[in-house]
Amino acid sequence: MIPTTEEKGLNILVHQHLKERILSQEKLYNWMEYLKQSFKDVHQELPGGESSFEATQRFLTLLMISI
Repeated sequence: MIPTTEEKGLNILVHQHLKERILSQEKLYNWMEYLKQSFKDVHQELPGGESSFEATQRFLTLLMISI
């Protein structure tokens, strides 16, 4: 990405709302099961993590600002 932007003279804008969702701050040995469950129960929030609903709201906020 960097070589292309430099070549074309473009800037990269990093926005705080565009980041990976943290499932949990704790080590989860069966993290895939928790991840699957988080799409069934969008309000599920593990310790130190973000629910699917919260992540969606974060993105939608950015989308609405951009329109």
